[in-house]
Amino acid sequence: MINNIKGLLIGDKGLIRPILNEDCLQADIDLQTPFRKNMKDIRLKWAVKLLMNVRRRVETPIGELVIYFGIEHVNCRDL
Repeated sequence: MINNIKGLLIGDKGLIRPILNEDCLQADIDLQTPFRKNMKDIRLKWAVKLLMNVRRRVETPIGELVIYFGIEHVNCRDL
C-alpha cells in the first residue's frame, strides 16, 4: 500500500494504528493524522491545523467528483 509514497502522508483518524506507523517509519514516510479527542497531541496546533486544511482542500473536490459521476454507490454484480 505504501510502496510508491515518499515524504508526507496526511490521513484521517482511521489510520491511527501502531503497525502502520512502524511500516511508514521504515519506508521514510511521515504519517500525520488528527488525534482522537481522548489522545494527547504534543504537536504545534498551527501545524496540525495547516495539515488538516490541506487535507480538506484535497477531499472536497474528490467528494464532488464522486457525486458528479455517480460512483458513490457502484451497482455491479458478478455474472
